[in-house]
Amino acid sequence: ISPIVSVNGTALPFPYSLFEGTNPATNQPWLTIQATMPDDVITDGGGVVKVSWPFLPPDQWTAAQRFFDADLAFQVKRVSEKTIIIQRVNGGGFVEGADSINPHDSRDRCWKLIAGDVAQTLYTSACPAPDKKQKPAPKPPRPKGCKAAKPDCNAEPPADPILTGLYDTVGISSASALPEKAVLIAPSGAVYSIAIPKLKATEEDPKPVVVNQNDASWIDITFKSPLDAAKGKLLHVEANDGNLPYKLPEPDKKTGRLKSVHVEITRALTAKSGSVEVTAFLHEQDAKEKGKYIDTVVGSTKIQVVCTHCNEKGEK
Repeated sequence: ISPIVSVNGTALPFPYSLFEGTNPATNQPWLTIQATMPDDVITDGGGVVKVSWPFLPPDQWTAAQRFFDADLAFQVKRVSEKTIIIQRVNGGGFVEGADSINPHDSRDRCWKLIAGDVAQTLYTSACPAPDKKQKPAPKPPRPKGCKAAKPDCNAEPPADPILTGLYDTVGISSASALPEKAVLIAPSGAVYSIAIPKLKATEEDPKPVVVNQNDASWIDITFKSPLDAAKGKLLHVEANDGNLPYKLPEPDKKTGRLKSVHVEITRALTAKSGSVEVTAFLHEQDAKEKGKYIDTVVGSTKIQVVCTHCNEKGEK
């Protein structure tokens, strides 16, 4: 009796090809069934495939397995510019499954990650990290014309495994920033493309300085980096395309540099409610072109002008 193969509830057309073999991970016999599948039975890059033998007890002669688009079977989380966590979500894991190699096989059982021009090993229980107490393996030859100080010269920069002993999750740390695209190579030789997400910015925008409408006030703008006291004369502060009065504090006693500028927020600037950007510029002569002057932003802050006589809708 021939089995019936269905995908997402749709029976696949006959004929099927059946092959007997051995599971490379468990060394147990298994049966491979090959069938032709139309594209329209796949939804969202995957589905459920079921194999059943008609007229036989379904609890013993029926098997089902969810499958995914191969490249969607991995979820990647970026921890830092140089560190990522990779999880396999389709149940295959990094130790057993169709991509694994029999423990008695002499071939390499390690997964590889190729990111940029660097190939690194993903350490698992089937591919343990080398013992530091043992004599380290010789480093691969440095490519021609590659300087010793350049970290990407080595085929595999040394890095301690950040996750060990997990079945479906691995972690890796690189010597340089990891790109947004990489390739996984399984021990079986299968190749998977993975996308590495960008690192989310952790710095939040500074909170604006709140000023009441039609009020005058003084605020401080901190420079991006301290300025020489002599350059204080070249400073000017603008908001809404107009110059603002300012005062320079005393330079730092140890460094002789200026760390901030004291700026007056005038009533003309706060006449209307809303958000206003206040920027400090340094007006200097261009070192490359004689007679030309350029304005360089050395600091900025945002003020929020609040209407004190408005209702919740902002209406007076």
